[in-house]
Amino acid sequence: MDLERMVVIDVGNSGAKIGAVKGEEVAGPMRLPRADGRAVRDVAGRMLQGKEAVIAVMGSHPEKIEGLAWEVRKLHLGQVVVLDPKHKGLPATALPRPERAGIDRRLQVLAASHLAGGRAAVVSCGTAITVDLADDAGGLLGGAILPGLGLGAHALATGTARLPEVPLEG
Repeated sequence: MDLERMVVIDVGNSGAKIGAVKGEEVAGPMRLPRADGRAVRDVAGRMLQGKEAVIAVMGSHPEKIEGLAWEVRKLHLGQVVVLDPKHKGLPATALPRPERAGIDRRLQVLAASHLAGGRAAVVSCGTAITVDLADDAGGLLGGAILPGLGLGAHALATGTARLPEVPLEG
């Protein structure tokens, strides 16, 4: 198995994303049509081109993560690893309650710090917009979570008298 080849599946609040990494080459991330084994097989199969990989499954819903990891193991695409905030190998974080920091945010700052060769900032836009800072070792220094564009538009439309909800298309 090529240990430099990795597939990362992030199970989030409104769906799942997948990406593949080999060295400095990145394919994705892209949104999966469904958070299930069949969707992973269809997308990861194209990314891996018949080669095995380490497949990391992580996110914010432990039950969904475990279920998806079980389905992915049955596909025999490689070694499946479930990542959580206590995973060995994650850099220490300066946060007072590191277990409350989402694993997705911790992995994003680790990757950004690695690519930047030191401190880095990451802005991620989805259901929520997160802004996070990494230290030199890739540890999460802290950040902010804001409503995503869709949640913000909906909140403005329902919380004000005269602002219509604007569809986010295009």
